[in-house]
Amino acid sequence: MAQKRPQPQNRYQLAVDVLQKGREVLLRDLTEEILYHAEDFEEGGFLFQEFLENQGTKLHFLYLMVSQLEQSADAYEATMRRSRMTAKKATRSRKAEFEEPVAACSSDDTDEFPAAEPPAQPRAAARRPRKVRAQSTVPSTKDDSE
Repeated sequence: MAQKRPQPQNRYQLAVDVLQKGREVLLRDLTEEILYHAEDFEEGGFLFQEFLENQGTKLHFLYLMVSQLEQSADAYEATMRRSRMTAKKATRSRKAEFEEPVAACSSDDTDEFPAAEPPAQPRAAARRPRKVRAQSTVPSTKDDSE
């Protein structure tokens, strides 16, 4: 009985999950601070601007990190899917080798194949000749004696 190998964990997604939990805590704390300073923030003064600079920057960088990690997690998952599909195809082809007998090819079978096409002409040969610019008939403003 063949045992299944454990699938490797997507560490990027694990990191996203950790940051999402931290985000929830940060937003809960920010909410409490906003409600505590509601009157000052409604005026839009110095305290409000300072809050936005400090806390907004933290939140912005948190979202940037989460976004990058989510992209990496998606790429990792896509790579794992491709490798699993490649492994399945390889397994199927190995099974097919043993299950289906291969018919021997005789010399009479070659008449059924179309003749090989001649190789394509290189692209360089298909280029058009370059145009040569004609001399201008407008007299030059430069003094010829110089």
